[in-house]
Amino acid sequence: MNPIESTSDHTPSRRRFLRTLAGFGAVATTLPGMTRAAVLPARAAGARYMGDFAAPYGSGHINDTDFKVHRDGHNLDRCRTQFKLLESLKEQEAAMRQLVASLGA
Repeated sequence: MNPIESTSDHTPSRRRFLRTLAGFGAVATTLPGMTRAAVLPARAAGARYMGDFAAPYGSGHINDTDFKVHRDGHNLDRCRTQFKLLESLKEQEAAMRQLVASLGA
């Protein structure tokens, strides 16, 4: 059964999240795809945090459309953290590729 259709929570953000998650399995099924799959969750989370931060204030929320916040700028800080993780993963990309290549040998 399709997890997108089987959930009782049909909010647009949940459907987008589940579609994104379903794509990770396809990427990671090949060894070269494993290094790319390591980057995707951080990139997706960073983009979602940025989206929440940039959301209009007119909804009555303090930029917590998808993620609960406890202070102004909380989602912006989360976004920065995810993008810092992406930088770190890029710096380690050669080592990750080498490790993945050794698994296939």
